[in-house]
Amino acid sequence: QYFSVLRQQLFLEPPQPEALALYRSALIEKQMIAPYLKALLTTVLVTAEWQVVSSFVPISAARYSFPLARESAGSDTGIPFTGALETIPSLASLPLIPYIDKDGLITKSGDAVDTDKSGTSCFAIYDDRKNVQYIGSTDHLHHMLKVMLARRPDKTYYYKTYHIAKPSRSKINLAIDFWLAEGDGTPPGNSGGEEEDLWEKPLDVKPKFTAQDLADIEELENQGHMSKDMAMKVVTWQFEEEKMEIMRSRGVKEDLHFDLSLKGVGVLDLKAEGNLKP
Repeated sequence: QYFSVLRQQLFLEPPQPEALALYRSALIEKQMIAPYLKALLTTVLVTAEWQVVSSFVPISAARYSFPLARESAGSDTGIPFTGALETIPSLASLPLIPYIDKDGLITKSGDAVDTDKSGTSCFAIYDDRKNVQYIGSTDHLHHMLKVMLARRPDKTYYYKTYHIAKPSRSKINLAIDFWLAEGDGTPPGNSGGEEEDLWEKPLDVKPKFTAQDLADIEELENQGHMSKDMAMKVVTWQFEEEKMEIMRSRGVKEDLHFDLSLKGVGVLDLKAEGNLKP
């Protein structure tokens, strides 16, 4: 009953600031964080009268969509948030889309962001065992899926996506935090360290160079009359070929081009399409 009353106070017009503090401290002191999904909100000024720093949502909300905002008093209660009324679908409620279709191309989601329309897509990528590996966001879903495929061809077998037509950084972060909290643990690609770098950064292959690779670079420079840049591209190509072989074995026929200028410094990543960036 105590928590029920506090929750009601949180969604008053305006919510009582002391209720937020009491609710948060009571959950922590009584070690009741586990039964609740913590929806982290960056400081959001909703009106001149009140401000919300963070809030808690019952864990049952993770099974369903929940409102991000209310248009007016008397409407459905939910997390106070600026902007139009919109819901965040749970990850479990979204369809699991095969990464590669029967033609060897990345499967189109039907998402509005697959076209030229503006917006942002939150996405989750799954491996061949249908375990989530990485959760992120992008303004150009199809291009980002190509980048992820090129970076992790052994981990990109399915994906889920949710399009935000009128995005804000706070709304995007809230959706990602909601999804991250939904699973049994943080996906490997969001856990920091080397694994996260493999998803979020171009692959620097220089640490993988063997003594023979270094000798080959020197020989190509000295006897092959190549620049160091060109010699580096020749040796880096073998690591690109390893990735391409995995994709060929999966029947991938996407038109993928690795950036030549990056290969010249021993780095592998997909070339940007037009003015798009990974």
